[in-house]
Amino acid sequence: MIIGVVGTLAAGKTTTIEILHKEGFRTLTLSDFLREKARARRLKTGREALYSLGNELRAKFGPAALMQEALNRMEGHRGDYAIDGLRTPAEIALLRTLPGAIVIGVDAKQELRFSRAKERQERLGREENASTMEEFLAQEERENSADSYRPQLRKVLASADALVRNDGTREQLRVAVLSAVLELRQREKDGTAGERDG
Repeated sequence: MIIGVVGTLAAGKTTTIEILHKEGFRTLTLSDFLREKARARRLKTGREALYSLGNELRAKFGPAALMQEALNRMEGHRGDYAIDGLRTPAEIALLRTLPGAIVIGVDAKQELRFSRAKERQERLGREENASTMEEFLAQEERENSADSYRPQLRKVLASADALVRNDGTREQLRVAVLSAVLELRQREKDGTAGERDG
């Protein structure tokens, strides 16, 4: 099974990937590819720099360029994969060309996501570029471009096969994610994997 994990800013995508990793999934994160490329160019690796680099690579190599990098790294490897960081409909479309590929969306209340982003910045020193709710909302709006070569998080989230809410504890998220995986595995066995929730 190959799972693409998508969602809004600071909704819990990384935590979802960690949960899946503990369940035996190999994990790939598209933003890690960007960090590698940024370091190779001696660029900064904060959110703003990665956003610009991602847009540059999509403009040069197509809107699914980062997902293609994930496929290249998966080549020759078997087993279950969880891929984080899909941000364009083209990346979702490329993922869906793989047998057994599904998409899980993660979302949470806006205020909670902003709080998590701030906490993450303080805990990890991760450059989030959003010290106020207004900046966070502006950042989120920028992740919802009409340009198919730029992030379109709302469209990507709307394409998910299952949506998991992350408004509670990590354990509640773990239970919700694993329940969604079980349900989607069952749909795959039943031949109804393409039918989406909601």
